[in-house]
Amino acid sequence: MPVIKTAISIDEELYEEVKELSSRLNMSKSRIFSQAVEYFIDKKNNLELLKKLNELYSAELNNTDSEYLQAAKKSYSRIVDKW
Repeated sequence: MPVIKTAISIDEELYEEVKELSSRLNMSKSRIFSQAVEYFIDKKNNLELLKKLNELYSAELNNTDSEYLQAAKKSYSRIVDKW
């Protein structure tokens, strides 16, 4: 895959945290930023998929299904928040 260089502006405090993490993980700062962007995109795509699935299934729910869906959403939210 071709690599494209880009420049970004970030707060100095964030830069220092990335620099420290880079050192601890023995990973380049570029790789850390790449992984962060990949994570952000994956999370956004997953949330969009969840929204579409919720829309699809919400139209045909009975009370039991609705209770199950609410519990699943709560569980999913806890998992997403941990990441």
